[in-house]
Amino acid sequence: RARQLPGRQRMPPRQPPSAARTVPPAACLAWFVRQSSLDTRPMEPNAMTPQTTIIAEAGVNHNGSLEMACELVRAAAQAGADWVKFQTFQAARIAAADAPKAPYQIETTGRGESQLAMLSRLELSAADHRALMACCEVCGIGFLSSPFDLESIGLLAALGLTTWKVPSGELTHLPSLEEIGALGGRVIL
Repeated sequence: RARQLPGRQRMPPRQPPSAARTVPPAACLAWFVRQSSLDTRPMEPNAMTPQTTIIAEAGVNHNGSLEMACELVRAAAQAGADWVKFQTFQAARIAAADAPKAPYQIETTGRGESQLAMLSRLELSAADHRALMACCEVCGIGFLSSPFDLESIGLLAALGLTTWKVPSGELTHLPSLEEIGALGGRVIL
């Protein structure tokens, strides 16, 4: 039996998602994020009670195309996701010119370009981010993006993001964690 911490209420058992909120695997990958009893602020600004929130992972599956990124937003909204999450980075800040591609990257994109060149094609500009945020607003879905470098944190903060999804690979990057923490928003680890 798990030990109950003082002042914490035990979370009710997870209920299966309704058919209307099931995200088709072909549309996007979803994380199910349950709100902690330590933080009862709702994820949605108008929500009255804590709830399960569905975040659709768009990542870099837009292949550098703003049109495809907007299609991912529409698919996530149509599938019933609450948020759609992209990735924000400056390729030159996260990959060296001679960095090899990972095996899965070679499998999906071939050996014809470097990792830096591949990542450069996948970058979203500040204008792209603004367009995606507008698309999300029209579709009635929240916009998230995981920042992979300090400059990207600054960009997303300037765009008004107040909820942060820390990329898994950055969980031990103290400067990024400190920068995000100093912004005072909600953090998803």
